[in-house]
Amino acid sequence: MEHLWTVVDDWPVNATRKLKTDVLVIGAGAAGLRAAIEARQLNVDVLLVSKTPAGLGSCSTYAGGGFQAPFGKLTVKAHFERTVKGGKFLNNQRLVKVMAQEGATRLLELREFGVNIETNDGSARVSGSFMMNGAGLTLPLAKFIRSESP
Repeated sequence: MEHLWTVVDDWPVNATRKLKTDVLVIGAGAAGLRAAIEARQLNVDVLLVSKTPAGLGSCSTYAGGGFQAPFGKLTVKAHFERTVKGGKFLNNQRLVKVMAQEGATRLLELREFGVNIETNDGSARVSGSFMMNGAGLTLPLAKFIRSESP
């Protein structure tokens, strides 16, 4: 099988190498890790590049680990309205609609990649360590990527 992941944690800082890939993902926070997983599921060659160890040096890692989403009594419509109002009506409402409609499903989907996510009325939460609650999201995603690497 062709190597579809490239995970390199030990290159010297000033190293120069020429690599060929189908998809280049820059940044190993939650968005970058999830993008790399999605691209890999499409059977393309993925190169994930980060200036810090995957899952550790991003804003996602230090964020609170909480999400608002239409779980329980919070409806998609109410979540949409709350988000638009909170954004002072400056949001791209087409994108907010997609987020409100797909957010809960996408958050639960993270369980497939080892993320322990708990839901409550109108919210979801991952837990990490003190000061790094978001690590409950980023570290399992990074571990999943490493486990799928050749």
